[in-house]
Amino acid sequence: MVARRECERTLREIGRLPRRDREALWLVAAAGLPSEQAAAALGITTTAFRMRLSRARQRLSARLGRQDGQASSANRAVDDTL
Repeated sequence: MVARRECERTLREIGRLPRRDREALWLVAAAGLPSEQAAAALGITTTAFRMRLSRARQRLSARLGRQDGQASSANRAVDDTL
């Protein structure tokens, strides 16, 4: 039950991120695209995409209140996917 609530919270926080962040996260996590293909889909370089994805992950982590690498099992699963 706790993991489900954490997943719901994570999804809610993803929904609150800026559109660019959501797109980057979605292309990798949901669509399963490698960085090269995700970059092409957005019309940007692979380097730019990787930077965007990294920043999106950082913002999501901050929204979830992670500190010192502490993450719940649900959040670790999201990180593994992203």
